[in-house]
Amino acid sequence: MGADLLLKAIELIEKDEVKAKKQDKNLVTFVKPFKKEDCKIDWTKTSREIFNFIRGMNPVPTAFSNLNETIIKIYETKINDKVYNNATCGEIVEYLKGKGIVVKTSDGSLIITSAKPENKKQMSGVDLINGKFLKIGEKLC
Repeated sequence: MGADLLLKAIELIEKDEVKAKKQDKNLVTFVKPFKKEDCKIDWTKTSREIFNFIRGMNPVPTAFSNLNETIIKIYETKINDKVYNNATCGEIVEYLKGKGIVVKTSDGSLIITSAKPENKKQMSGVDLINGKFLKIGEKLC
């Protein structure tokens, strides 16, 4: 929808048919700067909500979770269709070879495909598995 409106706006500008209108300052709203806690992932949300949250925080300010008193920044995930009923939200439930680490959400799971453990470089989900940075049964919170 935005692309169509942009094309229409460009067309109006080219035809010199744009009518400038001053913004009403009484209707202006401001967004407060992000605090660190605003970037923390809530694993009790749905897979789609968490997926979109992480995308919206990438690259800056970056979504994160706590793991054993350290911080892990999460840059990219994929929605996984599999549901893990015997796990709690935020629990690492599986390794998917060639893909990444699976974390339980309220309605399913996500695959972490890119993350950065504290004091390490950003790495792929496969490298996270190979480096044993996140272990099955551990809980992100």
